[in-house]
Amino acid sequence: MSRTAKTCRMRFSEITQDCDLLSVNRGVPVDQALHRAGHLLGSISAELAQAAMGAPMTAETAFLLLSAAETAHALVIACAEGASQ
Repeated sequence: MSRTAKTCRMRFSEITQDCDLLSVNRGVPVDQALHRAGHLLGSISAELAQAAMGAPMTAETAFLLLSAAETAHALVIACAEGASQ
């Protein structure tokens, strides 16, 4: 029986030194977590491409893109660390 890689718990979106707002849950299958990260990154890329072509970007949109990038990053790291365990 093959072992399916799972995510490890990954805390992110730090509020204070000892308090994180969000985290990736332990035990999510890596393929599903990476699939979700891919969707987030695709959305980020689409918005940034529009901005690169001269479309205006509000501070709210920039904040949302940053939040999505932090989430995608945490998913990838949780997958990598979970798969190596």
